[in-house]
Amino acid sequence: MDSAADPAKLLNNLQREFEASIVALEGDRAKAVRRLKDLEANYVQNEMREADWGDKAKTAMASGDESLARQALMAREDCRELLSSIEREGQIAKTELAAIEEAIEELEIKREDARQRAQDQAASAGGHSTTARGSKTDKRLEKITKMQKRAEFATDHVSPGISEAAASRDIEELRRKELIEKELEALRPGSTSAKRRKSK
Repeated sequence: MDSAADPAKLLNNLQREFEASIVALEGDRAKAVRRLKDLEANYVQNEMREADWGDKAKTAMASGDESLARQALMAREDCRELLSSIEREGQIAKTELAAIEEAIEELEIKREDARQRAQDQAASAGGHSTTARGSKTDKRLEKITKMQKRAEFATDHVSPGISEAAASRDIEELRRKELIEKELEALRPGSTSAKRRKSK
């Protein structure tokens, strides 16, 4: 029999393809795990920086250097924005990792099905059990395809238009300035907040 038409050989080839895909996905999984750990470490580091800049702003204001206090508050806001960005990246990384793990699980099932079907083909030409397994494998293949599409959708981020992004940046900058001015006002010696702090 021509090896190209030998069902058992074809199934063995399919099994090897599944194994190669699993190895590749395991490499992707390791990278995703490292990425998550890096993001977590970066988040903790920037939380500490955020708190440090807040303390520096209070120290500068207590010394009468409002300009330096403003710079410290701006640096603290930069840290807060970075923290929000890290959180978003972390959610994306978790989604990608979950998709990879699901794909590995499905491919392992398909690999085992291919192995069993190859054994059945070697022992017998066709049969109801082989047909049934083939049907189950086809359904799992369809499930994997749908899962991969969901993973692609989760990681396919559409950037906003230039004008929209610029407007968003301008609004955010105004928000930052307003927030900083309010905090500076609260830190000024004659402010109500400052008096309350002294009375405590």
